[in-house]
Amino acid sequence: MRKHYVLLLICLLLLPACSGDSQANSFLFEVNDGEHVLYLLGSIHVAREDLYPLPEVMDQAFAESEVLVVEVNMANAGETAFDLIWDLGQYPNGDGLSQNVRPETLQRLQALGYEPAIYESMRPWLLVMTIQVMEFMKLGYNPELGVDLHFTKRAAETGLAIEELESVEQQLRMLADMSAEDEDAFLFYSLEQMEHLAAIIDEMNGLWQAGDVDGLSELIFTRLYEPGYEQYYDQLLYTRNQDMAARIDEYLHSGRRAFVIVGAAHLLGDKGILHILREAGYTVTQR
Repeated sequence: MRKHYVLLLICLLLLPACSGDSQANSFLFEVNDGEHVLYLLGSIHVAREDLYPLPEVMDQAFAESEVLVVEVNMANAGETAFDLIWDLGQYPNGDGLSQNVRPETLQRLQALGYEPAIYESMRPWLLVMTIQVMEFMKLGYNPELGVDLHFTKRAAETGLAIEELESVEQQLRMLADMSAEDEDAFLFYSLEQMEHLAAIIDEMNGLWQAGDVDGLSELIFTRLYEPGYEQYYDQLLYTRNQDMAARIDEYLHSGRRAFVIVGAAHLLGDKGILHILREAGYTVTQR
């Protein structure tokens, strides 16, 4: 299998831990500086109904928390967010996908059964996300069942404060700022790996449910890693990891016990949030 598929996984903002982490049973971590405590949960953004109920330790930590912190509160994004998606993700009148990607990319789209009327107005990054969600739904995975959205809905129901690490616009502009050449490559290789989608997403969800930090890290950063795409890792993961870790530090010392949720990919690897926090001297324990 080509390794470029990891870009498709990272796009959903669906993922070195210590060797002992994989012996625990969830992707919930307690961050402790000796005086303050914060809960940090690595989320999967699409799931099936059989993911629930979640481990009891997650519910307990959530109940103890005074503020929920997510990457973006999509439950409260409203029409403005969707308008922004279309503004950034569509070509202007007179332009279109066929004028901005290689013929072989268009051929691959057509081979998968997608007609020009469906995709011509969409920029590659939005088309990838659209197709990806459609394919996930076919496999029984639903963004509405994502772990972050699950807790966001619970917080809204109970009146728990909800705050964000990023904004919708920040996340969208990361994708919209790709060059035309990079967008073409991103779309081409994402389409190329669609046939492997079921096996990969099933394995990722299985590793998440088992709390297998080492296994998921090995899948993302060894088996699916593509050295030639380091710029995408930097843009979509590593730079954001540094920014998120700084915000997590602020919440740890804010006087409120926070329950922070980020995509699981942000936690893992030697540039992941877990490593950054440990290097800063915090005790990070898998629950």
